[in-house]
Amino acid sequence: MRRRALLAAATTGLASTAGCFEALDLRQSGTVVTKQVWGRVDPERSDAEGPVATWLLDDGELSARLPEEDAPLPTELPIEIDDDAATYLDENHGPYELTVNICESPGTSDGDCSGPSIGRETFNEVRLGERATISTL
Repeated sequence: MRRRALLAAATTGLASTAGCFEALDLRQSGTVVTKQVWGRVDPERSDAEGPVATWLLDDGELSARLPEEDAPLPTELPIEIDDDAATYLDENHGPYELTVNICESPGTSDGDCSGPSIGRETFNEVRLGERATISTL
């Protein structure tokens, strides 16, 4: 009898916890307006952090601000971080984070924008100028 009560309580507790996690699953939805790498701006200094590379669409044209001309970072769409780019970023700008800036209403004064940090796989999947939904938890 005690085991059944304990099992019922545990099952109820797990179901309640799952509901809380689902409620906490924060998602950002909107149009991807920029993709960025944040890390050490200067490879010689470990304390200067900021945007290392930024990609955006300006009137449909790709605009890229890269740390150096010969960096193995993408210069054409789609913007994806491959193994060579990841190695370069680790060695020269790490630790680094990949971010996207997503706006619900791009181009408006209050576009309801956010810039979550995301994993490399998600960074590679989302496309500049397209709608995306990203889980931030």
